[in-house]
Amino acid sequence: MIEKKLFILGDSISIDYTPFIRKYLGNKWGVLRKGDLPAPEIPGELDSANGTDSSVVLRYMEAVLPQIPAALILLNCGLHDVKRLPDETNNCLNSLDQYQKNLSQILRLVQDSKKQVLWVATTPVNNDRHRRYENSFFRFNEDVIAYNEIARSLMLANGIPYIDLYAFTMQIEQPLYRDHVHFYEQISEWQAVYLCGAIDSIFQIQNHEGHFYEFTRTID
Repeated sequence: MIEKKLFILGDSISIDYTPFIRKYLGNKWGVLRKGDLPAPEIPGELDSANGTDSSVVLRYMEAVLPQIPAALILLNCGLHDVKRLPDETNNCLNSLDQYQKNLSQILRLVQDSKKQVLWVATTPVNNDRHRRYENSFFRFNEDVIAYNEIARSLMLANGIPYIDLYAFTMQIEQPLYRDHVHFYEQISEWQAVYLCGAIDSIFQIQNHEGHFYEFTRTID
C-alpha cells in the first residue's frame, strides 16, 4: 500500500535519477514528476518533463500546483538559470537577483498550498568539458556555486530542507559526465540513493500532526 507521495520537479539531471528514486523508495511511496500530470504548455519549458529554469518553474507552479497529488515536493532549478549565451552581454539567463525573486515566489506558492518543499542543490559543471561538448551556450561552475548559495540561504531562512547534491556529487572519485553536463547512469543511481536517504531522514522528523519540524542543516 502506498502511504506517502513525492512529486519531483527539476531539470534533466532529475529526470535521470527519478527511476532510481522510485526503485529505492519502494512501494510505500508514490513518486510522480513533472510530465506525469496533465498540464498546459509552459512558456520557455524545454519539454513536458523538464523543469527548465526558475521562471518556468514559477509559471508551472502557478498553473499546476493545486493538481499535484503529493504533500512533499523534491524541487530544483538553477542549471538553466546559469546559462550564458555567447552574445555581447554574456549574461546568465536569469540574474542572481531574478533567481532569488523567482525562488521566493515559488516558496510562497508552495507554502500557501500547505505542501512541503525539499530543495536539491544544482549539480556541478566542468567548465572545459561543457565547452567541448556544447558551444551554443556556456555554463560555469562558479555561477553554479553562486546560485546554490542564494538558494541555500533562502531555503534555510524559510526552514526548508536543503539537500546538497552538489557537494555529494563533487565527492565522487570517478568520471562523472557522459556529455557536457549529464552524468553516467551509475552516478545518477548514487545520487538517487543519497537523495532517498535524505528524504527518509527528513520524513522521520515529522511530528504527530503531520507537519515538518524546521530542518535547517545541510545533509552531508
